[in-house]
Amino acid sequence: MSHRLAGWLLLVISGFFTSVPLVAAEPWSLQLADADAVVRHGQIWRCRLTGDIPTTRFDQGPYVAQVALTQGEETIATQEYPLARLGQLIAGIDVVLVPATAAVGEATVLLTVTVSDPSRRDLQFLTRALPTPLSLQRGLEQRQRQLKKEAGDLDPLPALWLEQAGELMLGGSTLATCHQLALITDQLDRWLANERTPTATRAWRDPSDGSIQPFRLHPLGDDIPSTLVVMLAERGRVLQKSSWPTLPEAWLAAARSAGCAVMEVYPAGDEAWDGVALPRVWGALAAARVAEPRLRNLPLALVGSGRGAAGVVALSEGQPLAVRALGVIDGQLPPSSALPVEAHERWRALQRVGERPAHLLASAVALSGTHSPELLAWSQRLTLAGHPQVADAGPATGVEFWRALTRAAPQPARREWVVLSPLALGPLQVEQLTDWGVAGSLTQDEQGNLRTFGIARLRLTPPAAVLVDGKVYRDPGKLPRTPRKILGQATGPVSAYAQGPFTVVIGSGESAAAQADNRALAQAFASAWAVHAQGRVRVIVDSAVGEDALPGQHLVLIGNPRSNLVLARLAARTTLPVQWDARTVTVTGSNQTPFLRSDRRPFALAWPHPAADGRMLVILDGRPAWRATGLPLAGLPDLFIGGMRSEDPPAVERTFGNDWR
Repeated sequence: MSHRLAGWLLLVISGFFTSVPLVAAEPWSLQLADADAVVRHGQIWRCRLTGDIPTTRFDQGPYVAQVALTQGEETIATQEYPLARLGQLIAGIDVVLVPATAAVGEATVLLTVTVSDPSRRDLQFLTRALPTPLSLQRGLEQRQRQLKKEAGDLDPLPALWLEQAGELMLGGSTLATCHQLALITDQLDRWLANERTPTATRAWRDPSDGSIQPFRLHPLGDDIPSTLVVMLAERGRVLQKSSWPTLPEAWLAAARSAGCAVMEVYPAGDEAWDGVALPRVWGALAAARVAEPRLRNLPLALVGSGRGAAGVVALSEGQPLAVRALGVIDGQLPPSSALPVEAHERWRALQRVGERPAHLLASAVALSGTHSPELLAWSQRLTLAGHPQVADAGPATGVEFWRALTRAAPQPARREWVVLSPLALGPLQVEQLTDWGVAGSLTQDEQGNLRTFGIARLRLTPPAAVLVDGKVYRDPGKLPRTPRKILGQATGPVSAYAQGPFTVVIGSGESAAAQADNRALAQAFASAWAVHAQGRVRVIVDSAVGEDALPGQHLVLIGNPRSNLVLARLAARTTLPVQWDARTVTVTGSNQTPFLRSDRRPFALAWPHPAADGRMLVILDGRPAWRATGLPLAGLPDLFIGGMRSEDPPAVERTFGNDWR
């Protein structure tokens, strides 16, 4: 065959093969699974590589997987993984890398995965950007600035997320922490994009200290709930806003089946439910009703588990007409103790939980589980007071317990209330007691006629044609603008500062030693508040503000009129029951010998603001004792002067009368 013929045949054959398409191999894809959400320098980073491999290609190979982590221009980790056959990717291969320390710690890390055969003709490529702990933090800071720029003060919910992120960062850069930070980052991004999908966890701003507090709502979807249940749950440890366990799902399922919407209140560090958590129940409830209009007109039930039972009973006794039903699960009440008969001890006895069973006669009561002896004694007092039925309603996992909360209790023929302070009972307002620290009483019959004891002033809105102590009711008129313990006016005791917005004012005068003592006391107070209320008190120095520069604020004044400039100006406008000089502290109107200031006795006084506008002054000159996790200053009357040593009995404890004498 000539060379020309051979060349012609070669062209024909080559033309045949190029004109007929080859059968392409079935495609496959590379996937990344179980990848750590963050790259931490010097610590192991893991992922799993898998592939969607057609059955016709299981045995093809060999292949090689190249995995690299780069940051900026630097490769911080790389590894090759040989694959004898492509089907190995069905089960997946585990990748373990240890990133070296990089110079740019906050820059994003780029993951690059390449899988190919030796000829690099069958190539799969995958990339993913991965944050570092520092880049997560920087990203959160950037989003916080963006939120503040757009909205000024942050809305409570994104502010809660940022606070949760701050708590998480304190625990170190664990994988779990970084994963949660990444979720919070995603939540903030969706919020900034106006994707406001409601979640169970909500937030509100407590006006007392401006702190953000969470709560949870478990509504019934599209169903109309019949009752709103506010849950005060037992927590075995001090909680954090980033780690707040929810109720058992079996309880929530049973509540839903009974037609109950459930709201969980966050108690912060108030483990015993006897401090700041109680007023926060009403604040969180108001926020929940704003967030969910369907809840606004629902009857209210309070349910407490463990020590939360004490909070439920206290709230129900304090607002007897606001609560339709109360439930107790494995309840505990604080033990009662016989107290001496001194006036301030009688005042303390009036505050004990469970001492006003008649208040609860118009509320349904449901019990579940095993209860403490004190709780059982309380239920017996309810029965003796005339409650129609106090019985076990079955387990909290059963529907019957929650249904018992939806039933209306029979209204008693007589309503009896023990009145400890000015309060509203529906259209009836008790505005003033005869003697502060001595309980008043109020009885209302079927016709609405009233019998009172120890009540100096009450009001019906609107006025009704009823008899009050045998006489036709007459409107008492406007209240005098004087510093008395009346509704809307400072009522004491010392811990009542927490019932509204307050500011701590540090005295900076008198001497260097006095200044140091005042700063230390302010720090101790702020730290105790942070532990108990998980908030940050407003703290200012007396030289930075005038006495009228804080409208609407109770004032916690650290020092005395000689060391606190704000207190000195306020004291000039009122008559305090205590006087200070360079050497002594004297209680006015008392036959006691003046106390030497060098004894360094702890001192606390609650007194009305001279503006007579409802604000109160709390004067602290030395630190009284308070429970480690309790509300600072809880349990003290209006005036307290401690003993020489912490274990000594108080030198003075006084609860002032309505005229503050």
